[in-house]
Amino acid sequence: DTVGAMMGVAELEGVWHYWLLDLHRFTLATEGAIKSWVQSATERWRPRQFVFEQYQCADLHEWAIANGIPSRLEHAQSSRQLSAFSHLYTLAAEGRLHIPARFELAHKQLAAMEHRVRPQGRAEFGAAGGHVDRDRNHDDAVYAMLWATDALSEPSATNLSMATPGDFVGGSTITGAFNKDW
Repeated sequence: DTVGAMMGVAELEGVWHYWLLDLHRFTLATEGAIKSWVQSATERWRPRQFVFEQYQCADLHEWAIANGIPSRLEHAQSSRQLSAFSHLYTLAAEGRLHIPARFELAHKQLAAMEHRVRPQGRAEFGAAGGHVDRDRNHDDAVYAMLWATDALSEPSATNLSMATPGDFVGGSTITGAFNKDW
């Protein structure tokens, strides 16, 4: 699956909180469909930056830059994932990651996330798999939120970001005090 996420951040009583503003699962992930969503999201949210994963999205990054849409290309290496997932987990555990109930896909996939360390010491993250519910066998929504949140690591009240990931394979559970209604 290809999923786009738009995250927002705001300071509340001196602490940064992150909100999932939009989550779009592409039924047909054509280049045209993704570009259309990026353009629409740019007009609606005025993001500071889009994040595209190197895996299957390098051409979209080049297109965005050529069209004046701020973006960066993310190389989803183990060390980058560990840092980004640590931040996402901390936000969730502290109740600073807010995911409205209407984004059921995000809740399902977060509940099914796993982390494991390979014998070589390399960390992997991904859906546990083996679930009857197809959505719990995927992690694309989580990675979209992950990179969008990571792009906001130096927040200001107006920063917004998004990511469109490719597929990941991976495998302790990423959950926390998710505020399902805001």
